[in-house]
Amino acid sequence: MRQNITPNEILQKKFTQSLKGVKPEEVYDFLKLVATEFEELLRENMLMGEKVKQLEEAVEEYRHMETTLKNTLIASQKIGQEIKEEAERKSNLLIRESELDGARIIQKAKQRKEKLEEEVYQLLNQYRRFRAEFASLLDSHRKMVQAQDSRILLEYDMKGMQDSMPSAEPEIEPEDGDDEKPQVGEEEIKDLEILFPDEKE
Repeated sequence: MRQNITPNEILQKKFTQSLKGVKPEEVYDFLKLVATEFEELLRENMLMGEKVKQLEEAVEEYRHMETTLKNTLIASQKIGQEIKEEAERKSNLLIRESELDGARIIQKAKQRKEKLEEEVYQLLNQYRRFRAEFASLLDSHRKMVQAQDSRILLEYDMKGMQDSMPSAEPEIEPEDGDDEKPQVGEEEIKDLEILFPDEKE
């Protein structure tokens, strides 16, 4: 088993003297030199030990930094991948929502167009029906006025014939204005023709 020897132990080392021994001064000088060299080696060894310790600490720190950097890099890659996937998911979701919104808008526009077309069709039918009813009403009134004119003219002609023939019946004195030809029917027809020129025959 190796024992640690200090420079002081070297200097204090005592040897057994014999008759044929060496000179003590030379031995002491050599031991002093060895002690000095040994002390220098110990000091250098201590310095090297400190340097080795520092280097080991630095290496350990670098290893820790390397591990941290690797973990950070892995985490960054993972986060980057998650961000990319999330962005793609949101992008696809926005595209899908935009497509659905566009489809809904187009569907509403088509429904509105169909509704407006139906309303226009109904209004046109109402217009045609009203026009036909009004034309029928106008024709009915015109015929009624014509019939009234014919009846009045017929009565007027019959009355003239009765005036020229003797009659046993007492004469009825005509009221004021009865001997004039009535103009009510013609005026009404003129007014209607002015209001509705398209219905004039």
